[in-house]
Amino acid sequence: MKSKASNARKENERVVLGGVPEQPGYRAWLTTSRTEVCSASGQPTLAYTWFLQCNNENVTDEQLMDSTFRDGNHDFEGVDFKIAASCTKIAKGLVGMELIRRTEEYAKLGRQMSGRLSFRILCAPFELDEERGLHTDILDLTKIMLKNGDAGLGLFFATWNSAVAGLSEGQTDKTLRSIFYDKIRECHCIAADIGVYDRTKKSDPDYARVHTYAFLRESVRDALDRDLRRKQKKQMDSAYAGQNATIVVPAVVSKPTKAEKRAAAKARDALPAAGAGGQQTLQNVEPALVVKMAVKSKLMCYDFQKGICKRGKDCRFAHDKKINTPPPSPGRGSDDEASKGKAKGKKRRRQ
Repeated sequence: MKSKASNARKENERVVLGGVPEQPGYRAWLTTSRTEVCSASGQPTLAYTWFLQCNNENVTDEQLMDSTFRDGNHDFEGVDFKIAASCTKIAKGLVGMELIRRTEEYAKLGRQMSGRLSFRILCAPFELDEERGLHTDILDLTKIMLKNGDAGLGLFFATWNSAVAGLSEGQTDKTLRSIFYDKIRECHCIAADIGVYDRTKKSDPDYARVHTYAFLRESVRDALDRDLRRKQKKQMDSAYAGQNATIVVPAVVSKPTKAEKRAAAKARDALPAAGAGGQQTLQNVEPALVVKMAVKSKLMCYDFQKGICKRGKDCRFAHDKKINTPPPSPGRGSDDEASKGKAKGKKRRRQ
C-alpha cells in the first residue's frame, strides 16, 4: 500500500525552531518546537503523535530514521527534512559537534540524518536519568517561590503548573498538597479557603474533599479569576465614565483653504481646557462642538438672500447682509474664464 504524503493539505515552506535554551527554558522550548512542527505539516494531528516519538525512550534511533508513520500509511518525509535543516542551524557547542558527527556517520552509509533523530540529539543534554530526574523535579517544586504576596500569585501559579506538567513521574496527592500548601498559606486572597482547610478534621464528612491538592489548586484559580473580573469591571467603569473617550472630528474630503484652516483653529481654541486626567473628555466639551465644527465660506448664501435658507448656523455659506456676492452657479465659470473661451473661439474661426 502506498504511503500517504503528509502534504494532503499544504505544508509550510520550512520549520523554524527556536535556539536551544538553557535548562530552565527547556520545557517551554520543547512545547513550542512541537507546535511549530505540527503547524508546518499538512496533517497536524498525526504529525504531533509522530513527532512525540523523538522523546519516547521505547523508540530506537533506527525507528526515528524512518519518516513513515503507522505501518507506512503516512509519510512525513518533507517535514522530516525541514526539521533536520532547522536543527542543523540552531545546534551549537558540544551538541552541534555531536550532531555533525552523527550526520557524517550516516553520510558514509549513504543515508541522510532524519529530522526526528536530529531533534533527539538536541534534547539529549536535557534528558536526565530516571532517578536523578525524579529527585531534580522535587527540588524544582520546593525552589518555586511566591513573591510580593497576592500580587505575585499569578506568576507563581503559572510557574508551578509548568513545573508540575514537566515532572518525570506522577507525584502523589500528599506530596503535591504538602509543598503547595506551604507556598500559598500566607496569601490573604485565599485566607477563607485556607481557614476551611485548616479547620476540617478527619471526622468531618468533607475531609476527603477538602484535604486534597485539587482543593487548594482550585482555591488559587478562583482567587485569580476574581481578581481578573475586578480588573475588567474597573476598566469598564472607566470607559462608561468617559475617561478613555476620544473626540472624533469629521474628516475633510477636499483640501482646506487658508480661511477654513483659520476657522478650524478658532474652533479648536474654543474647546474647554483638558480635564484632571490631562485629556479632553466628553464631559467637558460642548455637544455642539463635538457634533460639528462648521467652517464658513466668504461667499454669500444665495438662499439666504431670498430668505428661504433653512440650514441656519450649519450653512457653509455666509449669512452676512453686507456681502452681496452670490455663490457661483453650478456649471458656470467666472467672467475671466468666459472671456478666455470667447477668445479661443475667435482664433478657431480665423483659422
